[in-house]
Amino acid sequence: GNTRSTEVKDKTIILNSSYLLCCCGFRNLPKGITAGLLLVIVCYVCVNLSYFTVLSKSEFSESVAHLVGIKVLGQAGLLFIPLCVTLSTLSAACGSCMTSSRILVAGGREGFLPRVLALVHKSRSTPIIAIIVHSFLSSIFIAGGTLESLVNAFSFIQWIIYGCAFMAVYVLRWKEPYLDRPYKVWFWLPGLMTLASAYLIIDPILENPSYLFIMLLLLPGLAVFFIFIRQQMKCSALRQLNDSVTMASMKAFNSS
Repeated sequence: GNTRSTEVKDKTIILNSSYLLCCCGFRNLPKGITAGLLLVIVCYVCVNLSYFTVLSKSEFSESVAHLVGIKVLGQAGLLFIPLCVTLSTLSAACGSCMTSSRILVAGGREGFLPRVLALVHKSRSTPIIAIIVHSFLSSIFIAGGTLESLVNAFSFIQWIIYGCAFMAVYVLRWKEPYLDRPYKVWFWLPGLMTLASAYLIIDPILENPSYLFIMLLLLPGLAVFFIFIRQQMKCSALRQLNDSVTMASMKAFNSS
């Protein structure tokens, strides 16, 4: 359940983020979200219908796609299905690297993350520092456990972050009622998504209390924020450290 929902959600996010990077129109954001979500839903429904059409109930196992490939394509399915899975994985990894690094850039520009993450290569216009940091952290998580545990932990933490983002809509409408909003969502929609997020957070904890320890992964992020962002306003040494790291990275990676 968590794995499938994470796959659908991540593919939709990649589609939407790529669309916005190309089109850059606030007015088109709802259209991009709707189109990406519907496209992913249609693809997944069609794939699952093909499974039920080709296989009987007794043939269902963990390697359903592999069995369908063999029954439809014969021996060629032994190569075709793994090749498709590999290409899908690579494309998803490239899309995730492209979109996730832009989130770090936005955080650096808005002052929620160290300023060095907002640097962009002068000639290639790529967020080189953000990509390096994203790749480094991803490698650490990949080396730290099994694929199943990584997907479950990633999905659990993401729903905590998404739930906070949904609630932030109401907070901003209350504290900043006159803030310029290029687009708005229906008032009830963030509340519905907050309830869905709460369910996807509470249910795994009730089923397996060890998920409480996964929440500890959020502590390093909070530490970085409060030490290097909040406290640098009061501490000149932290400001100088931030400036020194930023200037050194600008020279080392030809970025600005």
